[in-house]
Amino acid sequence: MINSNCIDALSHLDVMLAQESTLKFFKYFKNTNACGINKAWRNAMITWIQQVQKTLLLSPDTVWIAMSYFDRYLCSGKGKSTHVLKDKLEFQLAAVTAFYTAVKIHEPVVLGVDVLVMLCRGIHTEEDIINMEYDILTALEWRVSCPTGMDFARSICELIREDDNLPSYIADSILGSCEQHMDNAVADINFWCCRPSVLGISCVVSALAASDVLTLEESQAIWVRLSTLCNFDLSSVDIAAAQQYLMSQSSQCESDIISQVAKQQQPVPNTSADMSYNVEVGSLSPISVVQSARTA
Repeated sequence: MINSNCIDALSHLDVMLAQESTLKFFKYFKNTNACGINKAWRNAMITWIQQVQKTLLLSPDTVWIAMSYFDRYLCSGKGKSTHVLKDKLEFQLAAVTAFYTAVKIHEPVVLGVDVLVMLCRGIHTEEDIINMEYDILTALEWRVSCPTGMDFARSICELIREDDNLPSYIADSILGSCEQHMDNAVADINFWCCRPSVLGISCVVSALAASDVLTLEESQAIWVRLSTLCNFDLSSVDIAAAQQYLMSQSSQCESDIISQVAKQQQPVPNTSADMSYNVEVGSLSPISVVQSARTA
């Protein structure tokens, strides 16, 4: 039986699909850039943003939202977005500003422009950031509440949560797995032009397939119920391809982690009690993070 919570979740999915239908997505790095800006530069900026997010104890959602702003801006063709793809400092500035805007809108804490300038080691001024923010917002037509893949995943997990035959921890487990898949997907070139709904659904499918708290039969039963409830095609070719790729990348990440741990032969040295607080500004600078991109 469909209760009011299920109806709300389904209505939310319909609203997000309507919002998504007005957006355009494509791989803006499909042509080689003469100045060398490529996917490695985007990945370097994501690495920096994630470092700052974790250091400041911000939500991972803020990273996903920031990259949504950034990618939509570069796909818009409006304002300075075309020039940004041709200038490394402007590209870097746009990514930093997208993160600043996401924090300002979605976080309870304040990340001041002056702090951001310090983190950038003065490479960008307060005026640079303010002007870039205006350019991004006008290019996006001030639409800062468009759904991310994780928004779709959460609404679908809410449908799982409302299944009377399943304990609530099942939905929590699936949602946690979806967040891990989103972390992997945000830096992956294969998902730049992916609609948020496709990414979100793919994360749920991958989480169900890899679940260690559900049997195969239970996962299949959940999927059948979702397919019946939802008003969009849960078995599309795009979703199947994205889900398969997510699973392969997740397995590769696990193998890489195991290999890295196995190679560690020296014990971790003791650090001072305030080491977690005493982070050098230079280590968080996008300039220092981008160094790795130059050799990619």
